[in-house]
Amino acid sequence: MQNLESITELLEEIERNCDPKTLKKLNLSMTKRVATRLDEYSESCEACGKMLSELETNLQGYVDAFQSNEPVNILEHRNVRKGFIDHLAKIHKLLQDDHFVSTYMALGLSLGLIFGMVLFDNLAMGMMLGLVLGIAIGSGKDADAKKKGKTI
Repeated sequence: MQNLESITELLEEIERNCDPKTLKKLNLSMTKRVATRLDEYSESCEACGKMLSELETNLQGYVDAFQSNEPVNILEHRNVRKGFIDHLAKIHKLLQDDHFVSTYMALGLSLGLIFGMVLFDNLAMGMMLGLVLGIAIGSGKDADAKKKGKTI
């Protein structure tokens, strides 16, 4: 819990000292959600506790860089956060927001093209139907996952 509070303070410090363009690239809201989930699992998962400490150290480095006007490596931050997200997804079975929408949208689009050509003899109509069905099914599954608390 102490780590989460200090991470929240560091994130607020970064928000105050960072320009809007860099803030958008850093995606601090996702970082905060990842930190919250890591904190939830840190008591039962040793790796989550280590990752939480690593995130705190990483963010402290960014605060120091902003205070000394040094450039920040945004790609490094994304890669570190991606490693944390991968751990949460593989070990704790959590999903990112809109996971099912993107998956079912692609599936619906491909199936819609096939059925549009075969059944309707109209690619555009099949593509639209497949896209709409994919988004609808994916949104429903995402809402269900969110209700069950399975999203990051």
